[in-house]
Amino acid sequence: MDLTGRSIHIVHTDHLYVVQTENEWFAIPVRLLSQNREMQLKEILGSQNGQMTKLLITK
Repeated sequence: MDLTGRSIHIVHTDHLYVVQTENEWFAIPVRLLSQNREMQLKEILGSQNGQMTKLLITK
């Protein structure tokens, strides 16, 4: 998927990345990513100048 020129927003927790483009949503479970792939995902999403929000969920 090409994100060039699209407005994106990323919300992530310790367990999940949710990527929102103009009219699409993608959920990526962290458990499916190796540490290297997670770092690559952060680099790709960060290079798109999107807004990234980390949610902390506590009990």
